[in-house]
Amino acid sequence: SVVTIQLPKVTLRYDASTRRIEHQGINDKGDSVWMTTLEDVVPIDGVVELRCLVDRMTIEVYAHRGELFGAYYLHPDNDPKEYSIRSSD
Repeated sequence: SVVTIQLPKVTLRYDASTRRIEHQGINDKGDSVWMTTLEDVVPIDGVVELRCLVDRMTIEVYAHRGELFGAYYLHPDNDPKEYSIRSSD
């Protein structure tokens, strides 16, 4: 299943089948694109623990209390219309 987290300025998604977290970032042309945030995010005792820090232009994502870490630039105009956490199969 896929879990989608909409936060201010960024949408994250975790795909359990690929064990990958992706976010909407920007490419070298300034376009909004899906980018890999963290790879090989394996559940521990069935749980993926995340901490996300969102700033004006960046996101920092920590998995399992810092065992995995990524920091990325965000598209400055991206802003989801609603903030939510949802899952799908």
